[in-house]
Parts: sequence; structure tokens; C-alpha cells
Amino acid sequence: EALEAAARQDPNAPVIWLALADARLRTGDAAQAAGAVDQATRLAPQSPMVVRGRAMFARRMGETARQALDRACREWGFFYLQGHAIESQLVDRMHAAMHAFFAQTATQKRQVERTAHNPWGFYDRELTKNARDWKEIFDVGPDIRTDGLPCARAQWPDETGSARLRGFRDTLMAFSTACERIALHVLRAISANLGMPERHLDD
Repeated sequence: EALEAAARQDPNAPVIWLALADARLRTGDAAQAAGAVDQATRLAPQSPMVVRGRAMFARRMGETARQALDRACREWGFFYLQGHAIESQLVDRMHAAMHAFFAQTATQKRQVERTAHNPWGFYDRELTKNARDWKEIFDVGPDIRTDGLPCARAQWPDETGSARLRGFRDTLMAFSTACERIALHVLRAISANLGMPERHLDD
């Protein structure tokens, strides 16, 4: 609400529209988020905050795209990647999977609750500034076999008891793979902008 009020008060500030887009994405409103990004782009077509994905993911990234990314990192410290190349059907499947998971009862979600030894799973008692906040989360990642986290294992809900949850794991794994591919591409561009070999930061 505060961001919407700010956008009404100063509708010509692209940074407000990008912040509003981020907030709308966090609430699952992808259509409204896209509208906010479009508004920011119209206001500042050369804005360093918006990096065009199609230029980013060409076989060989052009100098213009690299410079746009470098400028966004140096001048703002963040950027909004537009046209990221993740298929819209996969994004829709991901949203549907998350809605299905969080629509379950608390008892069902806590079947895959994270623990002090395993950071992956469901959790609803996060603290913000030492006060419990209202969000629920589902964290998933690779199995970690180190001394620090010997029990880090991905946990998955039972898909057999709900038609809506069917394909949950496959969807999340596909989405994670797509995001990882994009993240590595961006990381390599940042590495090159810093004057290092493209794969210097891969590990």
C-alpha cells in the first residue's frame, strides 16, 4: 500500500515502479508486476535498473548488454532482468505448485518442516527484527554433505494425496534448473565486467 501510494504521488519515478513490481511478485501477482515493469521502462527506456534479458542470453553477449549490466550493478546495486527466457508455462506451473503447497493444512505442511539440522523444508516461525512475522516459507536446495550441515536434505510433500500437488517436485526442480542456468549466465557476465575470466566465480 505504501508503494502504491508513492507511485500515485510520484508516478514518474521508475525506481518506485520497479519496487512495486518486486512487491507484487512477492504476493504472486505476476500480471501486475509485469505492468509495473512496463511502466518503469516507459518512463526510463535507458534505465540502468532494467536489463533486457534477450540481449543478455544471446550466444555471445554484446558489449551494449554487458555495459547495461555493469551500469546497473555500479549505479544501483540491483537490476530487474526483463525477458529472462524462462518459459511462461513453467512460471505458471511454479505459481500453481506453490499455491497448492501453501493451501494445505498446517499439519500437512509440517510433515516436511525444517529442523535445526536440516535447513530445507517448510517453516512458519521466521523472525524479523526478533519478532515473529507472518510469512510461511518452503526452502529447497541440494543435499549438502559437509561437517557444518551433515543433515541438509531436500524434503518433499506427499503428492499422492492431492491432485493439486501432483508433479510438485518435478516442477520445482525444473524451475530451479532454469533459474540456475540464468544465474550462472549473469554471474559470468558480472565476472567479465570485473576483469576476470567468465567462469572465475562459478564455484
